[in-house]
Amino acid sequence: MQNKIIFSILVSLVVSIFIVLYIHSIYPEPITDATTDNMFYFKKFDPKKERIFLIGSSNIGQLNTTMINELISENNPSFEVYNLAISSDEPSSRLPHLEKMIVLKPKLVIYGLTYRDFQLCGFNSEICDAKIHHFLLPDIKKIIENNIPKEIQQNKFNPELTTLRLIRESFGGSGIFTENDKIWLPSMPFYYIDPNFHHTIIEKDEELENQSNMMKKEGYVMDVSENSPDVKALKTIIKSFKENDIKLVLYLMPQNQQYYLDNISEKDKQDFNLLINVISDEFDIPLYNFTYAYSNDKIWGDTRHISYNINAKIFSQDMAQIILNEIGH
Repeated sequence: MQNKIIFSILVSLVVSIFIVLYIHSIYPEPITDATTDNMFYFKKFDPKKERIFLIGSSNIGQLNTTMINELISENNPSFEVYNLAISSDEPSSRLPHLEKMIVLKPKLVIYGLTYRDFQLCGFNSEICDAKIHHFLLPDIKKIIENNIPKEIQQNKFNPELTTLRLIRESFGGSGIFTENDKIWLPSMPFYYIDPNFHHTIIEKDEELENQSNMMKKEGYVMDVSENSPDVKALKTIIKSFKENDIKLVLYLMPQNQQYYLDNISEKDKQDFNLLINVISDEFDIPLYNFTYAYSNDKIWGDTRHISYNINAKIFSQDMAQIILNEIGH
């Protein structure tokens, strides 16, 4: 009986995976085109201006890069900032972009990092249990990633967003969802701001609490060990920038206190901070820790992302000041 239940669960899992993959093939990731073939890597830049790159996941994509460029230009017009955020990015998936970025010879790179850059599962990912994940079952996520088509892998497969796209396409022409509302900033080639998603609102506490409760049900597993693929990738990225005389700054992304940070164990927080501090010391690179900078402010679009909203402009203003500090050295 138990074997039949296990077999039924596995069959259901496989069928569900293939249904979602099929939907993804019909409704692929929008044209963010966050690949190494993106035209950004081949464009002609203004030879009179030095380039500054912001890299990281959607957390850093929520910065108002237009505002940042205006603030930088007021003080030093010879610099231009490009936000190269990629949704669901992590060091191991950023690695293929490394040589392309180096060729463009940025004067400064600011790498936005947070706990999710080293997560294995949980917290807006698949539900996980540490013991089951590591010892009793194979790594399903890795198996899927290794066997799905290359074009899907490049688009950083995300079942949640795939389902949302299916719903939106199904109601196409109804006026419920407006594709033209997407905000494409000229200095942000891989990420767009979507008013129909969580990007531009400042969410109410009730909704943030609901999201937080869902996180608690998922659990959380993070790997910041020396053998972690993302730890290795991060060190490779840092070494490569240093070898090519490109200044790199580590920036720990702001996180919400009550609805996100309180869900992470003290051990995970300590291990993460130890890793980042050791790397900062080892490679002698500046570190800006903004984890708790706005943790209790009313500026959150969801539990992890600061809203792209005028009432959250302090996020972009402080980033502009960090850049001015670093290019002034």
